Amino acid sequence: MAFLDASALIYQLAAEQPWPVMVRRQLRRLTAEVPPGGKPVELAFSRLSWLECRVGPIRRNDDQALMRFDAFFARPDLHRVDISPAVVEHATTLRARHNLQTPVALQAASCLQVGGDTPMICGNRGFARVPGLALLLVQSKDTPADSGSRVLGSPPHQQAAAGPGAWNRVQAQVLIRLQREAERFSRRTVSCRSSSSARGLPRHTRGARPKGR
Repeated sequence: MAFLDASALIYQLAAEQPWPVMVRRQLRRLTAEVPPGGKPVELAFSRLSWLECRVGPIRRNDDQALMRFDAFFARPDLHRVDISPAVVEHATTLRARHNLQTPVALQAASCLQVGGDTPMICGNRGFARVPGLALLLVQSKDTPADSGSRVLGSPPHQQAAAGPGAWNRVQAQVLIRLQREAERFSRRTVSCRSSSSARGLPRHTRGARPKGR
């Protein structure tokens, strides 16, 4: 059994190369570990991924991407982990003890619900904070594990979901907004100083031209 986080599903179904290849590489590694005559690797995912994966296509009005996700989630051979009270309770503990984001805590608790030895294929290094969670993080080059898990590194899955260059565009927009705010603040500061100086002068001299000597 292998658990697919929403980021791995986005890499596989909505991202450009090389990310789909990287996900399949991890699946092939797991398949290679199965002994001859052993049970094939089955896949599991959290119900939360149904939400996380479909938000982007709906927001972008990308019907084709939405159809790919819906067709995948409808496959009868997949194991679906419900957000049960037990999962929520475990996620609450993980979030409190390891300072995880709520979706990360829910995904980790869902994976651990399947079984403590179930590897998670994902694209979020934040999962490395969870003790005992076997990770296969997706990236083009293998990097050594630093927490006892099998870690392969990853980029932000939001960037892959939104498309190439999306994160850079967001950063540029933020910088432009900050620059504009700084310029407006500078103009307001100069205006306030000018008003303060004018208030210190006699009323009949405000705005009067200086007489030549």
